[in-house]
Amino acid sequence: MVQRALVIDDDPQICRVVSRILTDAGFEVFEAAEGREGLKQMLTFPPDVILTDIIMPEMEGIEFIRNVRRILPKVKVIAMSGGGKASKSDLVLYMAKSLGADAVLKKPFGAEELVDAVRALLAPV
Repeated sequence: MVQRALVIDDDPQICRVVSRILTDAGFEVFEAAEGREGLKQMLTFPPDVILTDIIMPEMEGIEFIRNVRRILPKVKVIAMSGGGKASKSDLVLYMAKSLGADAVLKKPFGAEELVDAVRALLAPV
């Protein structure tokens, strides 16, 4: 059975690259540009894993993660952030992890790191 991934990022290039990497790794991938759109996609095509940026317009990643935990508490969530000052990015990722993200990825990350993180979360216990 093909596993589904939802990628949410307001940067279309990052969304496209992450989606392509996951598609090449065998996932069925859906995309959203921000949290509200991500919630709609999540309900239409329930994913096995969600990769969400934290800093986005409309609905930010932290609010999105809180909604995911309320609506689909068992879905795996990876928070992604970067591009700003290292300490600020680290703090944002720490907050995401403490508020319900199962894992965090600091941008920029490589294809292997991305696929390994997703597979580790979805591996049977």
